[in-house]
Amino acid sequence: MSAQPGMGEAPAVATASSARLAGAVLTAVARGVEVASRWLDLGSVVVAAGLTAVMAGALILQVAFRFAIQSPLSWSEELARYCFVWVGSLGAAAGVRRELHPGLDLVVGRLPGRARAATGAAALALVALFAATVAVAGWRLAVFNMRQRSPAIGLPMGYPYAAVPAGAGLMALHAAALLAARMTRSEDTGRAGQVEAPAAGSPEAVS
Repeated sequence: MSAQPGMGEAPAVATASSARLAGAVLTAVARGVEVASRWLDLGSVVVAAGLTAVMAGALILQVAFRFAIQSPLSWSEELARYCFVWVGSLGAAAGVRRELHPGLDLVVGRLPGRARAATGAAALALVALFAATVAVAGWRLAVFNMRQRSPAIGLPMGYPYAAVPAGAGLMALHAAALLAARMTRSEDTGRAGQVEAPAAGSPEAVS
């Protein structure tokens, strides 16, 4: 006996529509986070390159004044040190976006495909959460230290301390972008791998 046409189609259509809507929202969020991550990464790399040049120039001046002129500068070493802190923090964030940080995959590498992907996604989520926590705490510490000034330059110490929340915030953003991209790819792969089954009650489902 054949099934009556139209029975069961409404729930299937509603489920498919909900899945498409959720996929579209996830894709839009992933694209937005990726755009922000890409542009902020570009800006941070440019800033890091500029600070590296300043650091190198300060060290060269220090060597020249110390050994050639016999009159060492009082501010060059301090300036180079603060530039180094910022370059290291921004560089660490750039490493997160490019997935350059080392990791141990002795156990993860032996897991099956889905478990390995889930473990990688969980690791990215933990990185983003930890980095965001550090960014918030670092920001509070930077604001607190704005009242203190460096001995040589007289720079408010909040600026050197701000390297921590800046780098950690970028790490959180880059990790979130990688996580969103992986989830989007997983969603697309899952939809592509599904074979469109005929709706219940349709002529194709009638045997």
